[in-house]
Amino acid sequence: MDACAVQSDMEGKYDLVMVYDVLHDVPFPSKLLEGAYKALKQGGQLILQDIETTGSLTENKQTAGGREDW
Repeated sequence: MDACAVQSDMEGKYDLVMVYDVLHDVPFPSKLLEGAYKALKQGGQLILQDIETTGSLTENKQTAGGREDW
């Protein structure tokens, strides 16, 4: 399912939507979140977890503890 383009037959269908470590990779995070909320039933839950980034690949590499496998 494309969470950025939820089809009408998928709206209000899910009790739970989980978004793990992808929000920083999508071009339009707000569209993903809007789609996730559309897919949820009333009273449903969204669980979201993402990595902390700086917006700079170089700085992110340094923050990751000097890992060389990037």
